[in-house]
Amino acid sequence: MEELKARGNDRFAKGDLAGAAKLYKHALQQGGAVHLLQSNLSAIYLQGRMLVAALEAAEAAIAADPSWPKGHFRRGSVLGALELWREAELAYQRALALDPQNATLHKVTARAWHAHSMHGMA
Repeated sequence: MEELKARGNDRFAKGDLAGAAKLYKHALQQGGAVHLLQSNLSAIYLQGRMLVAALEAAEAAIAADPSWPKGHFRRGSVLGALELWREAELAYQRALALDPQNATLHKVTARAWHAHSMHGMA
């Protein structure tokens, strides 16, 4: 399972999104770490602008391990891509509550807050 994930990571780094997704899905079938693999799938789907699939994968990562901040980060990233700024901000805040020292989370939370305040109710 770790080998499949590592190979998927390599494919993703090389821009082979379909190949990476296939390897991550295979690792899931083999009993791999659901939160990690679903998070990786969310990143792939987000990059490919498959936003519904990206959101579903992020939510599966959170369901598998709600205490893992990266799942909430992935969810926030997808919601931001959908321009659902308030929801993105809330997802980032959940991630930040779990990892308060993470500078990236501070930045994206502030960006989502700013976008939400600029775009009103969106």
